[in-house]
Amino acid sequence: MALTSLIAEQYYCEEKVELKLVRGDVSTPEMCEGERIHEEVLAMKPARLEELVAGIVSGRRYGCRFPLLAEVEGVPVAGVPDLLVFESGRPVEVIELKTTKRIPSYPWKANKVQALVYGLLLDLMGFDCSGLKLTVCYVRRGWELVPLLRSALVLRDARRRLEEKHPDDLRVFTFSYDRLEAESDVRWALSYWRGEREPIPHEETREVREVRVP
Repeated sequence: MALTSLIAEQYYCEEKVELKLVRGDVSTPEMCEGERIHEEVLAMKPARLEELVAGIVSGRRYGCRFPLLAEVEGVPVAGVPDLLVFESGRPVEVIELKTTKRIPSYPWKANKVQALVYGLLLDLMGFDCSGLKLTVCYVRRGWELVPLLRSALVLRDARRRLEEKHPDDLRVFTFSYDRLEAESDVRWALSYWRGEREPIPHEETREVREVRVP
């Protein structure tokens, strides 16, 4: 099974992914800080399956998270998005929260790929993704106003106002889900999972990544 987060990481360095699969994850202070921010911003009340379904089909704007799983080109792919937003019974936004030392001026390819793959999984699971938006939200580590994101993340207007006030601490990039683009990105990544090639080192992966950035 291929994990969405690792597929995204392939667009940074496949040799790093290979090392992680062999030796496991190594915790760093940056990772711990990122996990803390995720827990603070994305804390949710546990819900039973019937409650989750009721929230989705209610028609109102509803934020939640749950595992996604589908077979893509013969390989099971799974992952849990940071936040899914439903409206009128269909997914309208996938939100990925990323913590960073410095706010980027454009979304990094690996992060965009991760959001695209989540969209593809929703699509393959039978959801109507015709109006789906994919959002990558960058938050500067150490920002003292991080708690404000908890109520603003689901609401686009509140999120935009917060971004305008704190451009050096928060940056939000939103783009439309494109199934063909998602399939193209996944196709390249899954050739590694099927054992059709060796992992590509960072410098060569960067060339692949840069060619694919619009």
